Amino acid sequence: MFYIRADGNTKIGAGHIMRCISIAEALKSRGKVTIFITADEESAKLISSKGFGTLTLKTRYDDMDSELEKLLPILTENQIDSLLIDSYSVTDHYLKKISEKTKTIYMDDLGEKAYPVDMLINYNVYAPELGYEELYHRKVVKVPKLLLGCEYAPIRAEFQCVESKVRRTVRDVMITTGGSDPMNVAGQLLQTLVQEGARYRGIQFHIVSGTFNKNMESLRKLENENTNFHVYQNVKHMADLMKKCDVAIAACGSTMYELSAMGIPTVCYFFADNQKKVAEAFGRQFAKNAGDISAAPEIVLHQILHLLDEYIESYETRNKVCEKMMQMLDGDGASRIADELIKIS
Repeated sequence: MFYIRADGNTKIGAGHIMRCISIAEALKSRGKVTIFITADEESAKLISSKGFGTLTLKTRYDDMDSELEKLLPILTENQIDSLLIDSYSVTDHYLKKISEKTKTIYMDDLGEKAYPVDMLINYNVYAPELGYEELYHRKVVKVPKLLLGCEYAPIRAEFQCVESKVRRTVRDVMITTGGSDPMNVAGQLLQTLVQEGARYRGIQFHIVSGTFNKNMESLRKLENENTNFHVYQNVKHMADLMKKCDVAIAACGSTMYELSAMGIPTVCYFFADNQKKVAEAFGRQFAKNAGDISAAPEIVLHQILHLLDEYIESYETRNKVCEKMMQMLDGDGASRIADELIKIS
């Protein structure tokens, strides 16, 4: 039995949960059962919909120290010998208390702290450059087992071993804005596309709305008013939808790694600090980075469309980017993590 501590809601989106579900699915394929521990029912509902069991603490997701009184007895009662934790709200105190009861594995994105854990995972493209070992030595903290880089990107099995073919003409574009899209970027983009008029009418836009998106009513209205807008929520086979698209517009989260595995040229943007490094790293290598939409929404929206136009106009650019993206990762990251979790338990 494996346990994962993660949350997802309208404020933080579904990224933490979704990448952990990929790991849980890899464990399941190895005959292992995974239980998620969550702060609230909002998180538990999403996890249950994916077929995994949950334990709900009924605490605040952003005050993890306060949950220790409930969580520590659960670790003892269930004889939990390892716990994967995926949250930006952890503290050193929290991890140290958990480590007294069980082995700890932490999913990191930023590389800014020497977390007191047994294993640390950072699958981001820039992770090997963050200098983790030096960071731990400087803080005089024991260096944990480090799983770094894209070979550990926990994307779902459906994105493995995909063949990609770049079409001469762009006919379909995906827009994916994360689990909650708090700035309603999808809605703003669609409004801008409507204003631009004729030059995009020959293209079908496929808008993927996350589970916690509160803007579905307005997105559906735009869909009903424009025959080339198609809105999706709770997509069960994302790889199939991606496969039909020639270009993507995406927030810089885990979806960037799925798009890379599919070889889909992407215009990316970011709105949170934890997404900035992803945007910059992808922008340096092959994606087109439109920038921080929270700082200048109107400017970045128009930059997104300008960069989209560059892809639309150049088959050669799209073909070159597709090749580079597919070389970056093989899609086996979740399996590699699962194998390491089994070893440490």
